[in-house]
Amino acid sequence: MSSNYPYIVFMKVGLHAGEDFASIIQRKKQEIADTESAFWGYGGMVCHPLTQVRPFAQRVISTGAHPFLLMNVIKGRAGFPSKGAVRASEYTIDRKNWFAVPDGVCVTGSKNALVIEDLQEVCLDLSLIDYEVAVGPNKGRNAVCYLQGRTDKACLELTVDRKPGTPLHTISYVARLCEPWAVVLRS
Repeated sequence: MSSNYPYIVFMKVGLHAGEDFASIIQRKKQEIADTESAFWGYGGMVCHPLTQVRPFAQRVISTGAHPFLLMNVIKGRAGFPSKGAVRASEYTIDRKNWFAVPDGVCVTGSKNALVIEDLQEVCLDLSLIDYEVAVGPNKGRNAVCYLQGRTDKACLELTVDRKPGTPLHTISYVARLCEPWAVVLRS
């Protein structure tokens, strides 16, 4: 099944900003229905929108392929209380020009966001050993080795050298990334 998704942003997902995951999915599907896309918020230093995700997506598109977000739902992350989660009001793709977050799109408690469309529930097993980091200082590193500890996301590409009998990660949701691919947010 990995071959159906040669270029991916892999992300471990769950509770966020005091909101349960089912509510987040429902809200994002409604945003896509209302506005044709949604901002999938995230934080951390990995998968920076401007230096990693956007260059990765643009390279993928230039090959005639398309990047996807594959989500591995995890349990146990409590997220922080919703009263501490600030709603983003603006976004940028270059840190120079800032735009209002589109009406009907809500992203809270995040400094960055992927721009997604066509969010679908799936049930597929993904062999991360078949992928390597596609961009950044860890480019070429095997995904299994990279996604250790607190590292919960990565821009990945399918490798030619596939290995049999590897541990699988269950993917519960898939979305297509769409322009502008990823953004930096501010309140």
